[in-house]
Amino acid sequence: MIDGSFDDWAQIPKTDISFSWDSYNYKQMALSVDDNALYLYIDMSPKQGNGYNVLQVANYEFTIGSHHYYIDFRTPSGQTLVTSDLATGQSREFKAYIYEAGNNGVNQLSTASQGIVTRLSSQNFTEIAELRIPLSDFKIDSLASQKITVKNTNLGSQELIIMGASSAPYILAGLGLVFATTLLWFKRDNLTFSRAN
Repeated sequence: MIDGSFDDWAQIPKTDISFSWDSYNYKQMALSVDDNALYLYIDMSPKQGNGYNVLQVANYEFTIGSHHYYIDFRTPSGQTLVTSDLATGQSREFKAYIYEAGNNGVNQLSTASQGIVTRLSSQNFTEIAELRIPLSDFKIDSLASQKITVKNTNLGSQELIIMGASSAPYILAGLGLVFATTLLWFKRDNLTFSRAN
């Protein structure tokens, strides 16, 4: 859920993003996917230092299979997103503007995307953002078995990589295996009990 609380990112691994010459200003990013959308998490200053801690709103490069996209963050009306005026504890909603390289690619504001950035503070401050972009806005039929990457060369040289397959089928398969094993265990115990009587 895109709500600005960021609780649902707690169990998802984060990647430190930085330049080799500037480890002080490192950021953290995470990427996730389900059957319907891509999700992005950004923490601009996990240590809440005095460095570059306002949300970077441009130059996110996504690849999905052979497709290459550039994504900027915009206001819901399509203007450039500004967050430097946020007060501590204040949030601002935003949308993704998607541009796909190539003559026939996507070039539009994703009105169905949902993003929110919140300024948090304990020592100095950080801005944390989360974003959901529906799969349909990338004009791709399926993410299954597709390699998905994201990077932002304004933040660092690292690239996040995941494979586009929802974890739901694996969870259901695991639950099915537990159910079958439990059923077999009960049948075995009942059979043993019957023989004993």
